[in-house]
Amino acid sequence: MDDACACATCASYPSLAQTLDELEHERSSRGRAAAGDLEGLRAALARESPVGDACDASGRTALHYAARAGALACVELVLERSTRAVDARTRSGRATALHKACAGGHAACARALLMAGASAEAVDVDGETALHKACASGSAACVEVVGSAWLGGLDATDARGRRPAERARGGEVEAAIAALEARRRECG
Repeated sequence: MDDACACATCASYPSLAQTLDELEHERSSRGRAAAGDLEGLRAALARESPVGDACDASGRTALHYAARAGALACVELVLERSTRAVDARTRSGRATALHKACAGGHAACARALLMAGASAEAVDVDGETALHKACASGSAACVEVVGSAWLGGLDATDARGRRPAERARGGEVEAAIAALEARRRECG
């Protein structure tokens, strides 16, 4: 059965037709977090019980969406109000919010997540840590934040046997990795 609208307007403009699931997502804490809409997120969280714990079919929470969007204020609000663990994982990819923040190169979000207790050592389904994601993102600032939280991550290998440095994109990221390796040598 086709749930799409058959009215003349929607037939002329197919992008106007939305499913109920899409509308629900937009109104949810996940949709508001993805949009970086702090006030909308605040309202959505007030409607949810338990607060901020709802996830979509893929297991992504408002925290995953806010971290992926780089919406620091939304990340902080969800961390403050949610009862769900900061290291909640998506169903198929096993990614945490820290993985999502680092994949987008969002250093401030990564810092907030780490300060809230996120594990820099968590690996996703591909065996990648947040440091692998940060290196691949090309964000030297993100590499510095997550690498400083776990210097041992420099030696972590993913499912293909690659270290984070092998995922590095750009000279600034390579320099950040070199600085982390120097710091590790100094620390013994």
